[in-house]
Amino acid sequence: MKYSPESAECPSCGGPVSPSDSFCPTCGTPTEDNPHRNAPEPHPNEVDHRAGASGPGVSGDDGNRWDVVPGAGEVPLVGTDESALAAVARAGGLAALGIVLLAVVSAIASAIGVGLGLSTVLVFGLGTAIGQYVGFIGLAVSYLQRRGLDREGIRSYLGVRWPTLREVGIVFAGYLALVLLLLVAAAIAQLLLPEGAENQGAAAIGDANSPLVYVGALAFMFLVVGPSEEVLYRGVVQNRIRETLSPVPAIIIASGIFAAVHVIALAGSLTAMLTTVTILLVPGIVLGVVYEYTGNIVVPAVLHGTHNSILVTLLFFGPGTEESAALVPALIPLLVV
Repeated sequence: MKYSPESAECPSCGGPVSPSDSFCPTCGTPTEDNPHRNAPEPHPNEVDHRAGASGPGVSGDDGNRWDVVPGAGEVPLVGTDESALAAVARAGGLAALGIVLLAVVSAIASAIGVGLGLSTVLVFGLGTAIGQYVGFIGLAVSYLQRRGLDREGIRSYLGVRWPTLREVGIVFAGYLALVLLLLVAAAIAQLLLPEGAENQGAAAIGDANSPLVYVGALAFMFLVVGPSEEVLYRGVVQNRIRETLSPVPAIIIASGIFAAVHVIALAGSLTAMLTTVTILLVPGIVLGVVYEYTGNIVVPAVLHGTHNSILVTLLFFGPGTEESAALVPALIPLLVV
């Protein structure tokens, strides 16, 4: 058939035909002669930015693409000339910068808290919360803005949306997988590796031994740690690597970066820290797989908060028997704070 762009009607039946239709929705006549059939494309911010993606906006055999953000002066999100090594280096640099900002901002906020006479636990909590919001979420948003994304573009890039019922189920399934894999990894590490390092954040929470601190710690995990760390380390670091690499290496590399930065929360010998960092690869990989599968940053954020909250609950209301209580200290270093 011959397509008439002026009338947007099917020459065969006269029915309405959209420029994107491959067939007339009324009579089914093919519209392969429609010169505008593939013209409409989604907003560039909505196009899958990851390597190996297909569809509008993707060019090149390696899946890389150039995205042009309206109003941003044609800022490329992904350049086909960028190597995987460059993407990993930039992602690692962002992760390191986030830790530096966290340390600096937390120190300043904590100093102000001490000057105001706040309790040690409150100073630690507020200082860390402000540090994570600024150092992680603030850095992530600023970086994506510099790449030309507006507010909606950032939401799309990160995948910020309410979880579906299916994604809620993925949170539960992901948590079960995380716990089982952690138990296996911890058991292997106990046999083959030196004892793990102490998590200073977990120790500070456990020493408080107050119901009010417990409630505050749960809120802290769901409202601060989960969202802040996932936005930076999954939403930006893992996504940035995924722009040039396939899922498996991208998730492994991003999880290694994620585990390594937790050194700042650990206390102990170098070998003890290496043991804990090695085991922390497990939650990093599980969170990365969940994010890759759902494309929704809220899902790993909730899973992250759930994992930490249950470990905090074990700190406060741990098992009473000597045998089961011995499990708690083994898991506490794995608090992903």
